[in-house]
Amino acid sequence: ELEERETKISVPKFMLSEEEEKGAKRGNATHLFMQFFEFDSVEKLGIEGEIKRLEAQKFIFPNDASLINRWALARFFESELAAKMKKSSRIYREKRFIINYPAENFTLEEEKKLSLKGEKLLVQGIIDCAFFDENGELILVDYKTDFFPREMPFEEARKVLIERHSRQIGYYKYACREMFGTDCAHAYIYSFSLNKIIEI
Repeated sequence: ELEERETKISVPKFMLSEEEEKGAKRGNATHLFMQFFEFDSVEKLGIEGEIKRLEAQKFIFPNDASLINRWALARFFESELAAKMKKSSRIYREKRFIINYPAENFTLEEEKKLSLKGEKLLVQGIIDCAFFDENGELILVDYKTDFFPREMPFEEARKVLIERHSRQIGYYKYACREMFGTDCAHAYIYSFSLNKIIEI
């Protein structure tokens, strides 16, 4: 079997520019916070207090804490998505999966689809967040820290995110159906760079 890894891909440091390396570290730090924070603690302690709590309890290291974008997190906690997540009684963060994914879905060419029909490829990954909302619907969320220049129009940046990450989100939606026995009602990218929720 072949294995397709779409998440948490590690790129050798020598292949990254200094700015890209800093951006990757900031992204990893933000993902760590999003994995371990508690809504009640954020409400009680504030974002800075929650970062210090996570650091004290060794969930994040001081180097990570210094890289977390407080302003971007503040915008997240003001969002409608955060409000829905907070209300959920069934929320899963950093949910690991290994699934047999239909090989035909890896191509858009009809001839290749036919030749691959019935074949499976092993896909593994980690879903940032999946939760059931107050209506019992399954919501998938993937956090992204992709950098965009300030002068880039939102619609252009939105298209870039969708093109760049649609296949990955497709794996996640399939994995959610396999793990939870129901289709995702909605699948979102939350962009910390744009401070926007984008439905895929």
